[in-house]
Amino acid sequence: MYLAPSCVTLTPLIRKPRATRDQPLFANPYLITTVRWLIGLMFILSGVAKLQDPKGFIMAVYNFRTLPNVLVEPYAILIPYVELAAARCC
Repeated sequence: MYLAPSCVTLTPLIRKPRATRDQPLFANPYLITTVRWLIGLMFILSGVAKLQDPKGFIMAVYNFRTLPNVLVEPYAILIPYVELAAARCC
């Protein structure tokens, strides 16, 4: 019976897994990072745009007529800051 020398390992070196044809696309770490950055950028741009024209955004929320009139202004003031905070979490 042959025994391998102790300096030879039988297991391959452990490497960080990469997406291959056998793995799903979302396993690619570069793709995940890119998508997270794009979502964060989207939140930043939309939040800044709403902060630049708060009265226009208040009118846009009012014209949807989904909230009671009392809640339109607080909602329109709060949403840009929520978007900026969400961008920071991405």
